[in-house]
Amino acid sequence: MLLRTIFFICILASACKSSQNSINSTDSSMTSTEVGIEKEAEMAARVLVTLQPDYTAEEIEQEYLQYKLTSKGLASRSHNIYLFQFDPSTINKIELLALLNKNENIIEAKALSNSKNTLQPDSGKKRATVKLPTR
Repeated sequence: MLLRTIFFICILASACKSSQNSINSTDSSMTSTEVGIEKEAEMAARVLVTLQPDYTAEEIEQEYLQYKLTSKGLASRSHNIYLFQFDPSTINKIELLALLNKNENIIEAKALSNSKNTLQPDSGKKRATVKLPTR
C-alpha cells in the first residue's frame, strides 16, 4: 500500500511538471508574437528619403532632432535614398512626410508599406495610365 502511494505521488508530480512545461512554452510563444508586433510597429515608423546630392543623412538627423529621426542606412547609393526611423510618439507619419517634403534639400520623402515582409515605397499617389494609339 505504501509503495502504491509513493508510485501515485511520483506519477502525479511528473504530470504536474509536464503541464508546467507546456504553460511555459505557451508563454514564450506569446512573447515571440509580441516581438513580431514590435517589429511591425518599428517598420511603421520608417520613411524613405531622397536627398539632394550635396545634403547628408547626418544633416537631416540634426534638423529633425525633436522627432528622433535617425538614419538606418543607405537604401540606394545611385539615387541618394536613405531609410530613416522616427519616434511616432512625437509626430505621426503623415505630418512628418509633409514636413520632409517641404524641405528644399529633400527631393522626396515616402512612407513604407510592409506587405508580406517586404519593404515597398508607398507614395499614396495613383499612377496614371497612358493609352497608346493603335495603328
